[in-house]
Amino acid sequence: MARRRPAKDDDDSGSSSSGARIAALDLRARLAAAPPRPCYVVAGDEAYLRAEALAALTGLPGAEVGELEGASASLAAVLDEARTLPFLGQRRVVVVRGAAELVAEHADALLTYLAAPPEAGTLVLEAPKLDRRRKGAKALLERVVLVDCEAPDAAGLMAFIRARARAHGGELARGADVALLERLGGHDVALGALDAEVQKLVTAAPGPVTPQRVAALASVGSSEESFALVDCVARGEVGATLGKLQTILRDGLITGTERARDPSAIAFILLGILRWDLGRLLRGRAMLEAGRRSSDITSELKVYRDKDRFLARLRRASREDLGRRHEWLRQADAALKSGGTAFPVLTTLLVRLARCERPAAPAGARA
Repeated sequence: MARRRPAKDDDDSGSSSSGARIAALDLRARLAAAPPRPCYVVAGDEAYLRAEALAALTGLPGAEVGELEGASASLAAVLDEARTLPFLGQRRVVVVRGAAELVAEHADALLTYLAAPPEAGTLVLEAPKLDRRRKGAKALLERVVLVDCEAPDAAGLMAFIRARARAHGGELARGADVALLERLGGHDVALGALDAEVQKLVTAAPGPVTPQRVAALASVGSSEESFALVDCVARGEVGATLGKLQTILRDGLITGTERARDPSAIAFILLGILRWDLGRLLRGRAMLEAGRRSSDITSELKVYRDKDRFLARLRRASREDLGRRHEWLRQADAALKSGGTAFPVLTTLLVRLARCERPAAPAGARA
């Protein structure tokens, strides 16, 4: 069994002479165990993780916090704030939001600052999109703590759920993490929503959270209902697909905190989900043709369940077939926007899509 290579952030000496990397959700524990470093770069596209990292840094004991916007603050203003001694607190924490351009344009000046940083100061550079290829950015990242806030992959989502369960004082029984993802739709689930669901499940009753508790208590919204419809289509089950459509149009779909009941509004929600499914098939087909491994395809496309069925769909679907599906979706969208009635428009579309998923009949078989 291969051992994990030790991460740079295993060194907590507090020295600013070498870079370190740490996951956003590990930051609180690391700050509790060792003195804060002079500079942190909070980078990645997951807003929930960036917020967690900033909360950990601005919540340091005795911290006096100053905040600046990278788009409008000058380098001089940033460095003046960073060098300002705390007045009543123990540490000055200066947060620069949207600091990507600051890093790109003034990396050398920031490196000069880090050569002799104030003992009681911590500079936090938040940059959702950071061009790490630039020479200056590379050099700077070798001198700071990089807080990783990239959106997690499939395995990362499972780890996130388990970590948040522990943070809320609970634990998960086997299969509860998968059950929760499936309950919420299993696609682009917001980490904030996942965290809220985990907290609810952990505090609902004593003992580990089981898949049965997830089924009984976890929220059911448009994700689960919509993705259940996609599952019916993917199995090529025309009758089940139309039955699920009738149920959705009867009961509506939850969007945010409200339930959408207008058929036209529901139709456009479903079109969005069907477009996502087609986009996933197009990306997967391209990866398949490029010779990518099946495990890489399902991992990159965040396929959490029925992986074999999804791969079978990719192998059956030619580019011409996927092009026809794109055209059917375009026609349905145009029909709805021109005043078409939701049920017949969706019925025609879903029957076509479901029939595409049926395996081809063997040669010579009767029609």
